[in-house]
Amino acid sequence: LKLKLDYEDHKFDVVVSVATFLQGHVGPEAIPELCRILRPGGFICFTVRPQFFEENKQLWLDALAAAGCILVSVDMKPYAVGMDAPVVSAVKGGESSHGFCSFLTCCTRR
Repeated sequence: LKLKLDYEDHKFDVVVSVATFLQGHVGPEAIPELCRILRPGGFICFTVRPQFFEENKQLWLDALAAAGCILVSVDMKPYAVGMDAPVVSAVKGGESSHGFCSFLTCCTRR
């Protein structure tokens, strides 16, 4: 994820990444590339190792914003035995994202 992905721009409706973002592996620098392949109005959802997210929270949020994504939520969810981790969800801005953002906020809060 530190290299350009071999997909055209705006290829996917949804990008999901679980157990990828952790210290020494991949950080917020990969977010712009994931958002590049996301179509306007598309949804991105990913987990981040808790300590890594807290230490770099603003970098994660800035990376999403710089890539044109609107934060929907950051929710703590079960990740491993005895550990909750942030699940970050966002929608890529664009003409088809307006109603979708409200729908996702409702769905991710359950």
